[in-house]
Amino acid sequence: MDSGTWSAAHGDHAHSYVAAPRELETEFPRGTSYHVVSDDERSVVWFDTDGSFEAFDWKGLEDDDVDTTLIETASPHHGVAAPLEDGGFLASIAKDEEAIGVAVLDAKGEEQRRIETCPGLHGEAHVEGDTYAFGCSTGVLVVANGEGLTLESPRDGAGTGHLAAAPGSDVVVGDLYAEGDDEAATHLAFYDVDERTAKQVDVGVEFVGPVRDGVSTVVLGTDGALHVLDASGKENRAPRRGRRLDHGRRLGGADAGARRR
Repeated sequence: MDSGTWSAAHGDHAHSYVAAPRELETEFPRGTSYHVVSDDERSVVWFDTDGSFEAFDWKGLEDDDVDTTLIETASPHHGVAAPLEDGGFLASIAKDEEAIGVAVLDAKGEEQRRIETCPGLHGEAHVEGDTYAFGCSTGVLVVANGEGLTLESPRDGAGTGHLAAAPGSDVVVGDLYAEGDDEAATHLAFYDVDERTAKQVDVGVEFVGPVRDGVSTVVLGTDGALHVLDASGKENRAPRRGRRLDHGRRLGGADAGARRR
């Protein structure tokens, strides 16, 4: 979809424009797809059905004329792939259709190495350059320049399934989930990639999110409030309240696995 909204830099400010939205003809009809990763003016669409992904440059999108590269991993699973600055990719790998880590691929999709230290891999965040973080059932896997580093979860027995990063920050923020631990779903995990540390912060309610804007982390709580936390994890303003959310089931605890899948 072309949203019909854009901004153009103009000195120390930008000019914003609005046009009618439109549906593009570009399609990716390869099967079930949940994850699309866009970085460095490239996008990668992962297909769970056959474990393949298609990559394309943003050039040509506005003209609805996109050239794509298809990479087939021959490993169907609920996964994700991300573009690297050198033209290569990071792609999830699986055992018995369960993601267990990441493969480093060149621009043609040839595997250079694999890192099998992220059980239950789900979710990714671009930290900077060729550094990415992936959520694991044990914490997060950080892949930098093809090498892997695991940061353990700050909560015993809990994993991270969704991650958010922000430009200029070495901290990635994620949710926490654990079977039999309902309180995990009210906590955020702050992973400092540079310091190699992790801590948990209690939001006080279950939530969806997080999202980040470089300074703050924002989650939408089931109390109907937006909770805004600063870089240290401290809630730096009163929650902005709206209508209370009722999803009909818990967002964490016993449903965490279903939510991740």
